[in-house]
Parts: sequence; structure tokens; C-alpha cells
Amino acid sequence: AHELKVKLLSKELEMVRAASEKQNTELQHTDQNIQQLQKALKQKEWELQDVTSLKNARIEDLEKQMKQMEVNTHRLQEEFQRKHADVDRYAREKEASLTAAKEAHAERER
Repeated sequence: AHELKVKLLSKELEMVRAASEKQNTELQHTDQNIQQLQKALKQKEWELQDVTSLKNARIEDLEKQMKQMEVNTHRLQEEFQRKHADVDRYAREKEASLTAAKEAHAERER
């Protein structure tokens, strides 16, 4: 009976050791998976940061281009208005000159 008890306890001890080894192996695999996932997450975070930086730089560049275009458009509009005013003034001067010449001609004929 005593030998049977020793045999059963030895068998049980062997099973506990095997289960413990299996759990330790699984724990190591789990730890490795966690490290790999953390590494992959860090890599994705870096990639996201890079993409975000590129996007922000592109937005800043486009905003500068848009501001420059607005400045150019405003300058061109002012130049157009100035030239239009010059042409308008020139046309009124010519009209006044022509009217004066007609009046002078009409006076001479009288």
C-alpha cells in the first residue's frame, strides 16, 4: 500500500512538473508575442507620426501658396482698376478735347 501511494504521488508529481513546464513554455511564447506586438505598435506609431508630419507640412505649404495667390490676385485687381481708371480718364480728356475742338470750329464758322 505504501509503495502504491509513493507510485501515485510520483506520478502526480511528474504530471504537475509537466504541466508547470507547459505553462512556462506558453508564458514564454506569450511574452514573446507581447514583445513582438509592442514592437509592431511602436513601428505603427512612428509611421503614423511620419505621415502626420508630412500631412501637416503639405497643409502648411498649400496654405502659403494660397496666401501668395491671394496677394497676387489682390495686386492684379488693383493694377486692373488703376489701368481702367487711367483709360477712363484718358477717354474723358479726349472727349472734352473733342468737344472743345467742335465748339471752337463752330465759333469760327459763325
